[in-house]
Amino acid sequence: MGRVSYSLTDDNKRRLDLLTAFGILNGRTPTREEIVNECIKAYFMEVFGRYRE
Repeated sequence: MGRVSYSLTDDNKRRLDLLTAFGILNGRTPTREEIVNECIKAYFMEVFGRYRE
């Protein structure tokens, strides 16, 4: 599977910086990539759940 990339808005960059600075994932401070991956995973699980019903 290929990777897709897109530009983040300035607001989303600030949000990502805050999540990186203050977030905890699996008991430690996550990297930006881990946060983005978790957000993508959560989004697809939500969409999948809607269409599975």
